[in-house]
Amino acid sequence: MDGTAFGGFYMACVWFARFAFLSVLCLLFSLAGLVIGGVFPATAALFAVERSWIRKEESPSLIRQFWREYRTQFVKANLLGYFMVLFGMLLWVNVKLVFPVDYFLVGVLKVLLLGLFFLYVIVLLYLFPVLAHFKGGLLDCVKNALFVGLSSPLMTVFSGMSILVVTYICYVIPGLSVFFYVSGAGFLSMWFSHCAFLRLEGKAKAGGWNG
Repeated sequence: MDGTAFGGFYMACVWFARFAFLSVLCLLFSLAGLVIGGVFPATAALFAVERSWIRKEESPSLIRQFWREYRTQFVKANLLGYFMVLFGMLLWVNVKLVFPVDYFLVGVLKVLLLGLFFLYVIVLLYLFPVLAHFKGGLLDCVKNALFVGLSSPLMTVFSGMSILVVTYICYVIPGLSVFFYVSGAGFLSMWFSHCAFLRLEGKAKAGGWNG
């Protein structure tokens, strides 16, 4: 094995180890919050760490960085997370009630619900990347997530497809799920989101958006 091949193999192992360790941290901190109170702050911390990897702003201690982000975003991440859960449940209930009904006016409502579901998925894709990247209140996070998603359709498609690809890989190779699914899907989502952020920030410098 030549030096280039060995270097590539070594870096692949390093990144796999980093993803695995980050996934374990996410699991442990979720459990530390009894899952109900820990899963959303742990997810927010995961995205914040992966954003720092993408921007090459890595901390000397991954555990300390993760804990800092977890603690800082604890309240906001839980409020945002459970707002999205509640909104999703209400949306699902309305879909289940409306779609079996066959009536013209109800058909218009079905179209509206589908549109609302589409916007909901966009917010889900960008919510935690936006939380990691921008400062602002709860409503700002939701508005910015929707704005970024609609303003960057190509990155939105890539982000969604990357999550589906990682999901399929982990379905085919279940052993990867524990160590790779959350951190791998999160990294790709953060990568494409970061590309969208940079594009919009470039436009903002020319007088576009102050997100």
